[in-house]
Amino acid sequence: MINVSHKFIYVGVPKTGTTSIETFIKQNYKILPSCQSKHWPISLHDPEYLDYFKFAFVRNPWDWVVSWFSYREEPSPTFTTPSSAIKAKFKRWLFETFKENEKLKKENSSLNKSLCYRPLYLSQSEYISIGGELKMDFIGRFESLQKDFDLICEKIKIPNHTLDNRNKSWHDHYSLYYDVESFSFVKEKYKDDIDNFNYSF
Repeated sequence: MINVSHKFIYVGVPKTGTTSIETFIKQNYKILPSCQSKHWPISLHDPEYLDYFKFAFVRNPWDWVVSWFSYREEPSPTFTTPSSAIKAKFKRWLFETFKENEKLKKENSSLNKSLCYRPLYLSQSEYISIGGELKMDFIGRFESLQKDFDLICEKIKIPNHTLDNRNKSWHDHYSLYYDVESFSFVKEKYKDDIDNFNYSF
């Protein structure tokens, strides 16, 4: 999402508070018609605007994966401890999703916009990188969403805004969904995110 008057680009990494941020931006600021989507990676943005202030949010990768699962497979507004059946379903979904994504990557030589919306198709780092290099001027964290968004508002010189809690997925603490195998799987697949953003389980 590109705004010309305040010269900023917002790259909405999925499941990091994007709906709340997008709603505020679109209600108050004009976005270029050619870049309305919150989930387009920075590599798909018009290079003409890449000197603008670029910001995004990231999330603990193990939590991020569970949030995707909850949003797509278990969207129930409860905070009960996941049962053994739910944990097994999560593990099966995780492995099957990666298998499907690997197949799609072999079939598609370049990234297209529809693939940006697939769960786990891109790592968080890939949304905000070009040629493997992080291109953001500010990377906020989902874990401190409001605090970091306040800092962004100061940097792009817009009034502070209390973000609404929109499009939330419901699940218990992410650590309760993992066993040794699924933990190691995410650790391997999202090594770049873990290293780039200094996350731990």
